[in-house]
Amino acid sequence: MLLLSCDPKEPVLSGLAPPTDLAPGEEQLEPYSKGEGVFVDLQYLAGKGWDEARDEVSVQMGDILSIEDLDPRDGREIRLAHGFIRTKEGRIYLVHVALPRAMRRTAALSATGLPPQASDWHAFTHEYRLRWHSGFDRIRMGRIEGESQMVSWVEALRFDPRSTLQQ
Repeated sequence: MLLLSCDPKEPVLSGLAPPTDLAPGEEQLEPYSKGEGVFVDLQYLAGKGWDEARDEVSVQMGDILSIEDLDPRDGREIRLAHGFIRTKEGRIYLVHVALPRAMRRTAALSATGLPPQASDWHAFTHEYRLRWHSGFDRIRMGRIEGESQMVSWVEALRFDPRSTLQQ
């Protein structure tokens, strides 16, 4: 009886990635890609450093229209073609997006890169609010009319710049 085989020199385990030439502790970063159907990706932008995210902010929210220094505790506000952002010590802590059209709350969450499943909505006359959703302290959505289900803007606060517990 004659047995032949084509065994590899090293054992192969399924599900394991081939070794890379990265130094220990070094990560291989995938290039950023905005999800399909996402107008402005709040998950990606909020919390990033302004210098790191500046190009992507311009792509997603348009050109800078003005920059205004706020109260020193609040940093500065950068007005863009499709909304504004606020930064404190170089980090984006708030993103306000003017949606391209009025849409329902869940569609607005999806269009801004956030999970649409939310159970604890707080409804007010002119806005909806979510607290502590998807890593954000607060998410606000502006209603187009007092009792409407449709919203025209989304504002996401990643962290409170006045909080001493932040960082």
